[in-house]
Amino acid sequence: MASPLARPALRVAGLLGVGVLCLGVPATRAAPAPEAVEEAPAPTLDMQDLESKVRVSWRPTAEKAHAALDKNPADAVAWAHLSRAVEHGGKPYTALMAFAEGYRHSPQTMAPLLPRALDLAMTLNEEAWFGGLLADGFSLPMDADTRARLALVVARHHFAEGAWGAALGLLPLVPDDGALGLEAAVLKGTVLAMQKRYTEALPLQLTAYERARQQGRDERYVSTLALNAARTLFAAKSWEQAYVYYDRVPRSDPAWSRAQLEKAWAAFRAQDMEAVLGILQTHETPFFDGFYQPEAAMLRAQALYLLCKFPSTTTAIDDFQAHYQPILDALDARLDAMSPGDALADARAELEGGTPTLPRMVLREVVWDGRLAAQLGQVRDGRHELKSLSWIPRAEALVSARVDAVSEEADARLLAELQDKQVELQDLLSNIELTRVDLLSLQADMYQRASATGESPQAVEARVSARKALRRKGKRVWPYQGESWIDELGAYQVRTPSECPEGLSRGE
Repeated sequence: MASPLARPALRVAGLLGVGVLCLGVPATRAAPAPEAVEEAPAPTLDMQDLESKVRVSWRPTAEKAHAALDKNPADAVAWAHLSRAVEHGGKPYTALMAFAEGYRHSPQTMAPLLPRALDLAMTLNEEAWFGGLLADGFSLPMDADTRARLALVVARHHFAEGAWGAALGLLPLVPDDGALGLEAAVLKGTVLAMQKRYTEALPLQLTAYERARQQGRDERYVSTLALNAARTLFAAKSWEQAYVYYDRVPRSDPAWSRAQLEKAWAAFRAQDMEAVLGILQTHETPFFDGFYQPEAAMLRAQALYLLCKFPSTTTAIDDFQAHYQPILDALDARLDAMSPGDALADARAELEGGTPTLPRMVLREVVWDGRLAAQLGQVRDGRHELKSLSWIPRAEALVSARVDAVSEEADARLLAELQDKQVELQDLLSNIELTRVDLLSLQADMYQRASATGESPQAVEARVSARKALRRKGKRVWPYQGESWIDELGAYQVRTPSECPEGLSRGE
């Protein structure tokens, strides 16, 4: 239809007879008004009837619903019956997929099942995906509790997509004193930290940590909140406060060694090289043999370099290259040849005690990631249900498609993380070689200065002086000779004064 602005021009052309009739275009005239068409109301769901059916015989209810869908795949009532029936039959993943399909056809019809579907999404770690489906669902009838859960699920979807402003805009719908108040505060603090709004993020993160601890939340959950707070304090350059929260990640947590490494970085930024070496002594013990921690080895070499410990720095560089160059060679040889699914297969082999094709230490680093564990759980749960869905092929197809999508997403993310490790290791090996070059230059300057002044570093005397100072504090001191005790991890202290002559630049 022509726009209102074009209509006068058409009428003029018709009156003047300029080629209108010869082109076969009829003379313009007012078109009849379109008839008003009323949309049919969404079919309603009788929840009382549905609940009674699934309690008595959930499988016949599901079979009847599936037969109705064979006749009309857009029958939202049938999808609702199928969803609730299979949920009652112990198939939560299938129930969530059936709800989602019914919701796509008629959100209004599926609204009574929304609270149950939100519970399923949270239980199955499908919140971000489910939140994308429900992003426009706030106009549906629901109580305040359901609205709060919907807001949190959709906010998590926006966060996963990087739409931080949209996520923040929804969080006020979650009451702070409600059941989900802590989760909303955690997400808000995380978003603000990602936006570098540290002064706003920190009160939320520190309070969330205390709330979680007082509520007796899972230890891994509490330690993750401590690590988040420590990282935000690090970003805000509050080094000493960051130490406190890094130390609140317990040794039983898989992220503990990473937390200690980041604590060492905080000490490095505070220019306390002795603290750096003390913290990283943990990573040098036999308890961490087989762990992937090149960053710790590189940082230790840098700290020794800045203290002008030239023989120790050289040894650290040699050890680093000897240990990690073969790992990089193995990554270079394998990653480029990996096909879709190979990375996830390696991760499963590592988790299940098999034999992965990639270096085990690198896989261990990424397999312990909480997101990967959640995705592997989704795939496992979905495939378990698929074994008994042949009698409802429409639901079987939905579950199969979702499981494949999650598996592909997990594999792609895992492969990307492994490639990041590959690039990181390439950079670290290049940088450590530059440190060796700088070391030779600095060492030459140092000995040239010593030759000119007749002074030389008195490293032995400095170490003896440091031991005497500790004894005056009432501590027992003995030289470290390589012994390691597990209860000492995280508690080492190193006293080794700088051997750089005053006024000699040590680099950065």
